[in-house]
Amino acid sequence: MNFHKMKANLFQSLILPFTITAFCILIAIPSCFSADDYRYSTCRTMYSCGVIADIDYPFWGDDRSPYCGREGFQLDCKENEFPTLRSGFEGFTVARIHRKLQLMTIFRNVLFPTSCSQLFREMITFNKTIFSYGPGVGNLSLFYDCSGNLSQSDENKFTCHVEGNEERTGFYTFEGRDLLRNLSNNCSKVIRVPIVLGDLNENRLVAGRLGEAINEDIDMKYNADNESCSACIDSEGVCGSNPSNSDPFLCFCRDRPHDQTCAGMHFIIFLANFFYYSILSDW
Repeated sequence: MNFHKMKANLFQSLILPFTITAFCILIAIPSCFSADDYRYSTCRTMYSCGVIADIDYPFWGDDRSPYCGREGFQLDCKENEFPTLRSGFEGFTVARIHRKLQLMTIFRNVLFPTSCSQLFREMITFNKTIFSYGPGVGNLSLFYDCSGNLSQSDENKFTCHVEGNEERTGFYTFEGRDLLRNLSNNCSKVIRVPIVLGDLNENRLVAGRLGEAINEDIDMKYNADNESCSACIDSEGVCGSNPSNSDPFLCFCRDRPHDQTCAGMHFIIFLANFFYYSILSDW
């Protein structure tokens, strides 16, 4: 093989990786010198709400923009106090947020005896689409406005007040107990209260200490496209959403928001390197 033919073959073997590499450089250079997308810059920084620090997606509120979080996770913040979750958990206060486990610990502040309306207002149910019980949490059923003979439930009775000093009697039990099946048809109102399952609360309920049992801290698991968020973070993005478009998940990247990840540029550079070293090794 003569020298000129060798030069031509070398040129042909290098033109493809050179073209791909040049293309990647032309794409990458503008992003290196342009400013980061404002949503990426805003949401990548964690924030504090009351006494809880290092909070990020899916929570937001006060000075934290809605697009940094998700609908249903708005926090009300007060200085030197625990935050409260505005949507779906009226009467609940957030004590801790476990980011890696996607768990938040909540507690109530319900005093007994109390008014019937206040009791049932504070026991409002939660959004089961985005929240579920954490480990060791189950339902306690509270029945109210009951008629007939409740003598079977003497150990499980509670009272609350309606207008003035008039008392109303109800009873409580864990779901699945015989008491629930026997007496639930005699009561016009019922609510399900999340409660920590265990001997301690079992003893409290038998002893009639309902207030102590339902004020126990409980863990709630939250779901805000957790898998999509993990993939976004792995691609060096920041999790967020688009509140103006039914709140879909978005991955905020340095250049712009993406539907899932910021992996496009990484993939192009990977292909360029792959072709480059493959051809050099063959040559």
